Amino acid sequence: MIPFIWLRHPVYTWQQYRQSRAKRRKDVTWRAERNLALIREYATVGRQATILSIGSRNESELATFGQWGYARVTYIDLFPWSPGIQRIDMHAMNFPDSAFDLVYGSHVFEHALDIGRVVAEVARVVRPGGLVFAAFPVGFTPSGHDRVDLASASLFMARFYDWYPEPLLLTEERGEALALFRLHHHADRVLPLQA
Repeated sequence: MIPFIWLRHPVYTWQQYRQSRAKRRKDVTWRAERNLALIREYATVGRQATILSIGSRNESELATFGQWGYARVTYIDLFPWSPGIQRIDMHAMNFPDSAFDLVYGSHVFEHALDIGRVVAEVARVVRPGGLVFAAFPVGFTPSGHDRVDLASASLFMARFYDWYPEPLLLTEERGEALALFRLHHHADRVLPLQA
């Protein structure tokens, strides 16, 4: 099935395809290992957790999740280069509400055509109390491929304001932001701010 975005936004689709094809064999093992180590350090994600990995592209991320013992991972990408990755657009995911314990995206959210729509989709598919992890570049000039400078980990998390995010890790270093937070979906599940 052809994702809706392909028909609606052919220039965007072509730019994303061209860049994805150029990076189809890029080994991201080191980055995935670092990210998973940080997730384990700051949160509890059991081996039976349901995980959605957005923008997986090729086998290296799949192998890394497997080596870390995660068996219930769903991998998606607009242009997958592996049969283990489903062709799904992050702007319109066909998963039920509250389907995942963790939504993981490493160097993918800056490619969004409509970041607000992607944020709403991520919040919809993560269960209440579930986790969102994002790694992304900051401080760059947007282009046809890298479309959105998300500015910082805390500003990225702030986009999830309507779902009451609880920060676990928000940091930036060497042009990259890392964000890990829990979405509560209801205000009564978050500690009130102190004056």
